[in-house]
Amino acid sequence: MIFFTDIQTEASNYCLLNIKEYDNPRRNNKKIVFVDPDVMSLRTHSEYPLINKLLWLADGNLKSNEYLGLDMPSDMNPPLEQEFIRKSIERNWKYKDYLQYICGIQYKWCDYDDFVFRMKELEPIYAYKKKVVGLGNLCRLLLRRTKKAHPEYVYFQQVIQYIIDNKDKFYWIHIYGMSKFAILSFMPLLQHLCPNIIFSVDNTKWTKCGNSRLHDKYVLPKGQHQLVPTKHRCSGIACTKANRDEFFTEYMKDIRNRKISLQY
Repeated sequence: MIFFTDIQTEASNYCLLNIKEYDNPRRNNKKIVFVDPDVMSLRTHSEYPLINKLLWLADGNLKSNEYLGLDMPSDMNPPLEQEFIRKSIERNWKYKDYLQYICGIQYKWCDYDDFVFRMKELEPIYAYKKKVVGLGNLCRLLLRRTKKAHPEYVYFQQVIQYIIDNKDKFYWIHIYGMSKFAILSFMPLLQHLCPNIIFSVDNTKWTKCGNSRLHDKYVLPKGQHQLVPTKHRCSGIACTKANRDEFFTEYMKDIRNRKISLQY
């Protein structure tokens, strides 16, 4: 599994790069770059603000180690769900022959039947080809430990089972915003049953203390104050610029400890 995160994290070799930072020279130090078209902007916009630059990149102007998808997550702006799905499909077909264009699957929010319909609809683009398939609408699910009977878990499990049942069709699957709990729950199974698929995820939400070691090091007990400054200031549960890489590598260790093959 390849783990992508933001460009500020020096310890990461795989970068999820917001289009607003595309000209940041630090991207040249990364092994692979997935360009984020600024998905979060869709909460208040009906189109990506930098769409002209994004379309220029999608027209064959990406570097050899860069990938881009211009699908529009339907959960970002529910009133525009149908428009976002339509645009996503149109762009997938427009750039179907560009292997660095990610075929992003967008569908009705948490609607498994619509997910299956869109997957089959777009099969001619990705099936048995060296194309990256991006799975959206999963980033807000399973953000914490969840019982297997919970509807979110059941839905996520259905998506995972679809991948397993159709494993021969896929070359590379990227799951946007996959939570740590979801990674630990499903990635060992995917790697075991689908060894020929490249799996990747992206996440920028690992910045809180993910284990007791970080918590003990950086979080003061309630009521206690730091009287003498130390090298590692107790700054609270979230990482700072100074210890960002440490928080990230600890997150990676937690994943590897679950016997998940990992590149970061």
